[in-house]
Amino acid sequence: NHYIVGESDGKVAIYRIDENGEKYIYKLFNEYSTSLLKEIDQRRLKEGIIVDSEEELSDVLENFIS
Repeated sequence: NHYIVGESDGKVAIYRIDENGEKYIYKLFNEYSTSLLKEIDQRRLKEGIIVDSEEELSDVLENFIS
């Protein structure tokens, strides 16, 4: 149940890993541009933030889209 919070085309995105180990976009937040975030947060999203539960996912997302 791993998720990766990252960015796609300048937007906040949630990625999942398929059975082949490939990353795919699970959800894209078109209304949340990463350009509005602090540089450190933009860098963290570019690298990808791995979370292990939906609860942790909610906490991380809250920091970026609230």
